[in-house]
Amino acid sequence: MDTAKKAIPPEATDKIIDFLEDNPAALVASSRVHSNWRPRAQWLLFTRIFFRDRQAYGSMRRVLQSTGRDSIKKHCEHTTHLEIIDDKTRPYAHAIPLTFSGLFPTLLSITYRNARWNEKIHLHPDPTIFDSLSTFSCVTTLELHTCEFRAFRDFVRFVSAFRSLRDLTLVRVNLGKQSLIIIVPTANASLGKELKLNRFHVEHLVSEETALTELLCWLVLTPSGQTVKELQIRQQDMALVLPMSFHASLEVLLESLGSSITSLDAPIFLHGIYCATGAGSRADIDSFIDVNSGFNTNSQLQSLVLRYTFREEWQIAWMRILRTLTTMASIHLRSLEFVLTIFSASVADVAGAMDIAEAKESWAPINSIIGDSVSGRYFSELKRAAVTLEWHIADTLPSSDVKRLQGAIEEGMKELDWHKRDILVITHHEHSFTLPPAKLENVEQTTDAM
Repeated sequence: MDTAKKAIPPEATDKIIDFLEDNPAALVASSRVHSNWRPRAQWLLFTRIFFRDRQAYGSMRRVLQSTGRDSIKKHCEHTTHLEIIDDKTRPYAHAIPLTFSGLFPTLLSITYRNARWNEKIHLHPDPTIFDSLSTFSCVTTLELHTCEFRAFRDFVRFVSAFRSLRDLTLVRVNLGKQSLIIIVPTANASLGKELKLNRFHVEHLVSEETALTELLCWLVLTPSGQTVKELQIRQQDMALVLPMSFHASLEVLLESLGSSITSLDAPIFLHGIYCATGAGSRADIDSFIDVNSGFNTNSQLQSLVLRYTFREEWQIAWMRILRTLTTMASIHLRSLEFVLTIFSASVADVAGAMDIAEAKESWAPINSIIGDSVSGRYFSELKRAAVTLEWHIADTLPSSDVKRLQGAIEEGMKELDWHKRDILVITHHEHSFTLPPAKLENVEQTTDAM
């Protein structure tokens, strides 16, 4: 019998091979099964290139040297994603732009992990390292995870080299020492002059305390200060208080963005000093020293996530939250979420910070805002209102006490009009930690006193 009649049509084998696109080892094996399988397998294999270690980088260099640049370029001309995990003992990520310059004409996204540009040998004496990055002219998405720069200036030079960049994500990045970019902006006006981001995500910077402030100030100086549509800022340690300079720089950025921003995930603004006591009326809210514009210029905001860590009395905390809400100026808001972080080593901690005894009354101020004839119209079209509570709880605290506290807070939240409209979503996330012996002894003494 003619075996050709039994052959699987190429269209069918291509679809089968497509299911292996995230499995490089399987694609390599498929390319060796039959000559008809090889083109599709190799095409997918080179669509996303992943350098897991220096050995993978070395192998690619040897292929380049043995087959020639033109030969390997045929495989890389459709590569759209490049991911690099740097070697901490023998770094190589900094050399990739020079080594493979011009090989990826259609590259759209790059992800760096553990890469370091914190030593002179990685940046000097050859300044073409930054120039070679600009050969990735089509790259629109850049992600940096646990990367480290020697100085903020080097970070700016690195990012500015990607002239088509639209999406930037920084996760646990060390931006290095403070530079003069913000202090003397005119001296560095060319850095970032072509940067027009649409999406900017920052999570857990591990730099100096002022790094986040410097980053936002620099962004305002670039065209991105008018183009960002989606902005997410999550601080490194929710237990730490962000400096007032950060809140000021964030508000300057939001004012600059104006109606271009549609999605925001950021900490609650710290609005000066609370000057009065009361039950959360508008008079109490206005008793804050108003030092900001908040969201007054963000008239197209559709999605908003506000993050807050409780460190003071419930009433003062809510005044900060409510004062932020009163700056709302978008009638297009459809999703609103509060992410509230609570650190507790004992029942006394939680009760003191959140005033559980008056939980139902504590949520009344929100109803006064969303029901107000002026500000209420900005929340009337909400499709989803969420409250996410991040509980960081000492492992010595009985689970029954935790559940009781969570239940009390939920009862309070059910007083919200959002619950009556059936758009309220309540979520609890628990994170346990172990107290040092000295602190554990203090907690036990406090519990005994109660």
